[in-house]
Amino acid sequence: LSFYGAEVNVTALPYPPYWDELEGPDGIKQYSGTDYFLLKSIADSLNFTINVVPTTSWAEVSQRVEERVSFMATVFHAMLPERLERYDYSWVYEYASLDFSMAQPGIKPQWQSLYYPLTDLVWAAVLLALLLTPLVLLLIIRVGEWRDGGDRVATGTVVQDVTGMLLGQNLPRRLPTVISSRVLVASWLMFALIFGSAYRGNLTAFLTLPKYPPRAETIQELVSTAHSKSDSQLFKRLGQLMHIVPSVNVGQQQAVERKQAHLDSGRYQQLKISKRFIGADGTPKLYLGRESIIPGQGAWPIPHDAPFGPVLDRCLMAAIEAGLYERWNDDLLRQAQMESRRRYKQQETEKETESDSSLRSLTITHLQGPFILFLLGLGLAGVSSIVELLTV
Repeated sequence: LSFYGAEVNVTALPYPPYWDELEGPDGIKQYSGTDYFLLKSIADSLNFTINVVPTTSWAEVSQRVEERVSFMATVFHAMLPERLERYDYSWVYEYASLDFSMAQPGIKPQWQSLYYPLTDLVWAAVLLALLLTPLVLLLIIRVGEWRDGGDRVATGTVVQDVTGMLLGQNLPRRLPTVISSRVLVASWLMFALIFGSAYRGNLTAFLTLPKYPPRAETIQELVSTAHSKSDSQLFKRLGQLMHIVPSVNVGQQQAVERKQAHLDSGRYQQLKISKRFIGADGTPKLYLGRESIIPGQGAWPIPHDAPFGPVLDRCLMAAIEAGLYERWNDDLLRQAQMESRRRYKQQETEKETESDSSLRSLTITHLQGPFILFLLGLGLAGVSSIVELLTV
């Protein structure tokens, strides 16, 4: 089928990233978006010229198709049974789903970074080793004292020496020189070396790279977790209540500030997040949940019994199965992210020089864990000193 260069009327309104209109330098409208690129590839294949019929509302977009003024509405529409009475649909090429976006979870307290580098099982194994090693070493020392005599080594001294070796202190000279104790101490030193290196390496990463708690990805998690922890009293009382906002920008801004969830089309939200909620390092402030609220199917409205319908469906199928649609969407998102990061960096360079902004120093927030541990040690040492004075 070929249209031999004829004009084909279509109707569409701006709905990024599917369809967008830009004013060219000569005043002529320029179109972009995934659905426009899809239409353009079909136009090149079927040899026709695109003529966008002016419309003022989405009702008029589909009405022009129903009146056969427009050959098709080239922005995806959700397939509903009542709409089939007015017009037909092309091949289903998109999911017209309602997705939710939420703010990234807050960073966990930095003082816990001392604990994060190792799992619970590893910490339990280290604690068990720290309990068993002094017992075995003390048993070896007591056997040697019983056999050879000599001064008795205090139990607290053995525990202190073993703990000190784990923390990287010097090897104490008061340890026995028998072969069994040397083998045990050598094994403990090797364990302390490997454990200390692994812990220090992971600790550096956890101090500089924040740890985020789990995110709500499904509807059940959204209702049970996100709404119950929301700062909004409305969402705390009624997890199933929807609050209507004037625009997606307002809704997503409230999602960041109030820990709410904003509902809208998935690809549309992805583009808005890429444009308005991306930091200089490319980290988004919002994320899109994996599960859709209302999954559905989307296609282009076309007139009933349109003779070009089967050919249009084959062209749509070829473009979708070739991965072009997803590639166009990825390119638009990448372009929006780059533009957002560029604007963010321009704002940052107005406040500070590039040399200062490129370096990130550790703050008291990152190192509050060691300071808290140090203060606890000072308090424990003070209490121990008072107890020793009282018992003398």
